[in-house]
Amino acid sequence: MNLKKNLNNLSYKNKILYLTIIFLIIFFTIFYIIIKPSIKNTELLRTQIINQKVELEKNLTKDARMAKLSDKVKKIEPKIDKINNIFIKKNQELEFITLLEGVANENKITQKINFNPNNAVKLSNYSKSQIKITAKGEYKNIINYLKKLESLQNYINIYSLNLTSSNSSYKQNILDDKNYIGKQINLAISAYIYLQ
Repeated sequence: MNLKKNLNNLSYKNKILYLTIIFLIIFFTIFYIIIKPSIKNTELLRTQIINQKVELEKNLTKDARMAKLSDKVKKIEPKIDKINNIFIKKNQELEFITLLEGVANENKITQKINFNPNNAVKLSNYSKSQIKITAKGEYKNIINYLKKLESLQNYINIYSLNLTSSNSSYKQNILDDKNYIGKQINLAISAYIYLQ
């Protein structure tokens, strides 16, 4: 009650001054106790949200790159086996020679293979080795043999191929001569094969 009496005794200007001071005290108290900590929390949350947004964008970019990479891998995977078959695996040289012998037998020709994997030249991830094949058989069987060699999964890089008649001592282009059909032909191949 004393406060009320004291306020009633004050002049109008003093009342406004005291009320303004009380209002300011209440306002600053509320500001420093409630509003300022809320602003700090809001700024902290804003910073955290921005950081999470940046992290999510990075992850989305990574995911997009991974999806593209995965698509590229899926396109390449079927070709990997084909590429791997180009190379003769280490210690499987005998199987390759056996395959060549099978192709020769299948086409009814006789062949001699000169191959030494120990003489292979080491390159970056593989080795290159020279192979020489001499064969003898009927013209059409030799041609079928060459077609079969070409269709093998393993890559044979032929750098020299000679076809000669068994009956003559001179060389001529026998691929275009129909007189050789049914006659014996000699084949000499020099090639590289690739080992892994």
